[in-house]
Amino acid sequence: MGPLSTPHIAATGSSPTRPPGEVNGSRDGAYPSLDIGQLLDNGPWTALQKIVVFIAALSIIMDGFDGQLIGFAVPVLIKEWGVTRGDFAPALAAGLVGMGIGSAFAGLLADRFGRRGAVIVSVMVFGLATFCIGFAANLWHIGALRFIAGLGIGGALPSSTTVAAEFTPERRRTLAITATIVCVPLGGMLAGLFAGMVLPNLGWRALFFLGGASGRTARIHYAVYSSGDAPLSGAPAGALG
Repeated sequence: MGPLSTPHIAATGSSPTRPPGEVNGSRDGAYPSLDIGQLLDNGPWTALQKIVVFIAALSIIMDGFDGQLIGFAVPVLIKEWGVTRGDFAPALAAGLVGMGIGSAFAGLLADRFGRRGAVIVSVMVFGLATFCIGFAANLWHIGALRFIAGLGIGGALPSSTTVAAEFTPERRRTLAITATIVCVPLGGMLAGLFAGMVLPNLGWRALFFLGGASGRTARIHYAVYSSGDAPLSGAPAGALG
């Protein structure tokens, strides 16, 4: 442009370059741009982040717990309703179909509405559906409710695992993901211990009423996940968008 270029820039108040980290300058009070991924990977693993990972693991424990309750109730229902074990096949299959659909669409819903919301909704769905099985009067009711519960059970695992990964620094991420995944069989084991205590004393309906109360933990998830949008201590509010 020749010697007129520099005066033109000075007159218009523009600048050919910006200092590193500056977004819109300091006059508008904007925060400097941050590489959140790098800060999270290299930063400390804060107490809030550990709590979030723990809550995500609790979601998966409840996932495995509610998923196994029906198996322990089947022998009691066979005697009470006078049905055969084969009669339960459609109801049990409905739960598996729901899990498949929930797993397939969990990622799409999480990307659109947020992973934390996906976890909360998944826990609430399988918790309430499991609770309602206690009111079931026939196998059709159980099958329909197992399908709904399966949607939540299938959606909780991938969503919770993703939340755990996002709130964990890179050096601890493998440990956090592994710890959350192994919570599925842990939940099944706890369901067996729980059923052994509840079924002989309170019956199969109480098994689902008490077991389905895990849906109430959705409020805990909401409180923890809403305590801060940024998983980094020291990151400006709203820095994550």
